[in-house]
Amino acid sequence: MPKIGANVFIGPYAMILGDIKIGDNATIGAGTLVMKDIEAGATYTGNTKMIRRR
Repeated sequence: MPKIGANVFIGPYAMILGDIKIGDNATIGAGTLVMKDIEAGATYTGNTKMIRRR
């Protein structure tokens, strides 16, 4: 079961698979496949490719 932090944006059709932790203020783009933890304040798109860290 994924654990999603506060103020996280998850775009349409994004898939979060497994026991994943998503940090506060993270952004996950539309259609992104998330299969690993996302740190707080990061922006990911595509196949969990980080494009920006706040």
